[in-house]
Amino acid sequence: YTLPDIPSGTYEVRMSYKGNFNRGIINLRVDGTLVGGTVDQYSPAGTYPEVLFGTVTLTGTSDRIIRLTATGKNSASSSYVISADRFRLVPTIPQVAAPELSLAGGTYTGPQNVTITTSTSGATIRYTKDGSTPTATTGAVYTGPVAINSSTTLRAGAFKSGLADSTVTSATYTINLTLTAYPTSDGDAYLEGTTRFNDAYVKVGPPDRVSYIKFNVSGITGTVTSVKLRLTCVGDSGYGTLQVQKGSSNSWTESNLSGTNRPTSVGNVGSLARTSSAPFALGSTYEIPLTGLLSADGTYTVILTMTGSSVNDAWF
Repeated sequence: YTLPDIPSGTYEVRMSYKGNFNRGIINLRVDGTLVGGTVDQYSPAGTYPEVLFGTVTLTGTSDRIIRLTATGKNSASSSYVISADRFRLVPTIPQVAAPELSLAGGTYTGPQNVTITTSTSGATIRYTKDGSTPTATTGAVYTGPVAINSSTTLRAGAFKSGLADSTVTSATYTINLTLTAYPTSDGDAYLEGTTRFNDAYVKVGPPDRVSYIKFNVSGITGTVTSVKLRLTCVGDSGYGTLQVQKGSSNSWTESNLSGTNRPTSVGNVGSLARTSSAPFALGSTYEIPLTGLLSADGTYTVILTMTGSSVNDAWF
């Protein structure tokens, strides 16, 4: 088949034909160039489809030769007959290059800035962070790096008059903000037996010195991922296993703690062992990881005891 005076450009090659019981399997070439794959024209009853073979790029302006070749047949077909009713060469519109994001999607521990670019000169980039798809008229116009301060999916498209819209580029960013809070004691005292002491420090040791510290961590938001108790040794560099337990109540105060209202232990939440050869050192600060003490804001009591076969007092 000859198509006269087709100018240079990129075209979709489409063909209409009649499918029937005696049709073959064909391919198509334009000026000797194979376009797309094969098309099975077999149909048990007459059909009139249009198929898209693919695209072809032509140069110059001249007659174009289309050649159809039977490459085989459906096992149900009775022959290799080729059918062609109409050819359409549909000009394609060049597409704007898809935007590129400077930062790959993933999990990050703080806010990020993302630069968006496209290799198509003069194209306008629009982006969204609300889950919607940007279009030529919707989404924020990109003018500079996009701040990603919380977990979000960034979508970007590029647009230019006379060109097909780009495909949309997207990336999902998970921002895990790590915030460290250092609440101070909201009350501390210790009992020696049933006698209360409210000094500038707490004492722990045999036979019955037990300390109580209360913390108010109201106002914490988000998920608590770790908790540590920070203690500084200020006297009697003792040793033993310092046990940290969660208290059953928070109703006590520094001025009324007694043997009758003191909190009881509802479970061990941490510990730190020191020996007589490596005791708690004066002036040194120790951090004890605590597990199961808190998961949200509120007020919490910890109980400090010293246990072990060889134990001596320590002051914090």
